[in-house]
Amino acid sequence: MALLESVKLYAHDNDFLGRLELSVGSELMQHVEYHKNSYGPINSWVKPSPEDIAILAAPEDHLSDQLYNKTIGIFKLPDEIIAVCKNIDFDSVLFRKDLQERFSKEPTVFQAFEKQIGEYIEQLKIEQDSDHIIHAMPILANPHITMTRKFISGVEDYLFCGLHVDGDSGDSLEECASADNRISINLTSEPRVLLFINISVDDILNKYAHTLHLDTLLAGNRDALVRAFFEANPHYPVVKIIIKPYELYVAPTDNLIHDGSIGGRKQKDVTLVALGRFSPISPAWAKAN
Repeated sequence: MALLESVKLYAHDNDFLGRLELSVGSELMQHVEYHKNSYGPINSWVKPSPEDIAILAAPEDHLSDQLYNKTIGIFKLPDEIIAVCKNIDFDSVLFRKDLQERFSKEPTVFQAFEKQIGEYIEQLKIEQDSDHIIHAMPILANPHITMTRKFISGVEDYLFCGLHVDGDSGDSLEECASADNRISINLTSEPRVLLFINISVDDILNKYAHTLHLDTLLAGNRDALVRAFFEANPHYPVVKIIIKPYELYVAPTDNLIHDGSIGGRKQKDVTLVALGRFSPISPAWAKAN
């Protein structure tokens, strides 16, 4: 099935050919550690065609902060922050207590990291006086192709959920398009992966409902939308894009079917995640460098 026009990619190095692969479709996750009706990519990948790249890469007229809810931006951390990350040695972190112990031994190093990362996140904000929160600093290892666990209604177990739409703005579909977006920063020297369907939730509902055989899906919650999408479109490609060491992505994760993936990493996946309204295109520091 061919890719549809919707969510676009912007990368600081424009190296899309080296970053992208497409799955041959999706499948139900059968492992006991997954919630029922969870979906992930079929683990068979192909390189995108020139036509695929043209659909995914953001053209000049798309690079606007007003399209933050339909753009994924990938940037490299400034050199001075990379140096602090290497000094802290996030590569060797196994558990949260490791960071706590290091902070107690070298508080000035962590204070420098906190100050620099805070200033950096401020520069990414679309509106400088808007609020943002540091949402999490996950330290994860995962044998599966997706990595997010969560609780779902009516199920007590904290299980993997597969490709999903985040619900930080609420559960209803109407809130997806106006939700904040998310920064996820790779603090280590190994790459990680972002998996996603390149159609925003609002475009699934309002633009492509007939094309995707979802005409009757006009209400419901985010989990129901994801399940219906994959049931009706098992051959739609999942996009896999590599997030290199010390890079971050800015993505509309409340308006996007997605998940992270650790792939073949040897180290724990250590990231810093922030929620707010961030620019998915070149911020001021990138233009200056």
